[in-house]
Amino acid sequence: MPDSESFLVTVPIEWKLEKYSTDMRKFPSVQDYIRELVRRDIEAFEKEAANDAKK
Repeated sequence: MPDSESFLVTVPIEWKLEKYSTDMRKFPSVQDYIRELVRRDIEAFEKEAANDAKK
């Protein structure tokens, strides 16, 4: 596994993030859900940067 960093993420309680991520989205934990969101965002950013570099 690659090196990793830890961050504290705070969200409004009314978001009910734990229920959404584990019950509705079926992730094992809120951390896994956030990790997936960040991974997707980084991949989209890298793809966009690669497309911009081609122009």
